[in-house]
Amino acid sequence: MQVPSFNDIQQERYKLFEMIQVRWESNVVFSWEWWLLLTLCLLPWFVWWKMLNKEEALPILFYGLIIMLGNFILDNIGTDLQWWGYPIKLAPFFPPLITPDFTIIPILMMFIYQWFQPFKSFVIANFILSLIIAFIGEPLFIWLGYYELGSWKLFYSFIYYNLFGLFAKWLTQYFANLNENTNKPSP
Repeated sequence: MQVPSFNDIQQERYKLFEMIQVRWESNVVFSWEWWLLLTLCLLPWFVWWKMLNKEEALPILFYGLIIMLGNFILDNIGTDLQWWGYPIKLAPFFPPLITPDFTIIPILMMFIYQWFQPFKSFVIANFILSLIIAFIGEPLFIWLGYYELGSWKLFYSFIYYNLFGLFAKWLTQYFANLNENTNKPSP
């Protein structure tokens, strides 16, 4: 096999995007599945805002942004390696599925972060939420036709949600402590 040039790869990517766009315009946009995704992308943010502890908004949002970034990175890797795919998406030009990556999962995890501040209770709540997302939420999205597994296993998702939730908590706490230490007056 001849090594493809960058231009060859770009041409193939463009052809692939054209196929994705035609399918999306013909079968996805404005379908009931698309409207449900759009609703699930917007409505949880209103609920989150109503239930947010506004006094702790900055660390909660920082925690959520870390979760979103991790989801985005893993989702791009997973779709590129065909560990999973998304037959139905809000827009044809986003590789990840925006609704769980940037709305449902981060909001649920931010609620856990907000409501379970002591580390031990956070670990337990994060573990339970990881089980729910991986073994109830993801199968529901598979059943609805939003998500198809390739070589990925739901157990891997559980491990990711659990460990990344703990990492995000640690990183948020690290920066909060760093901020507190820099704001202390010098002796």
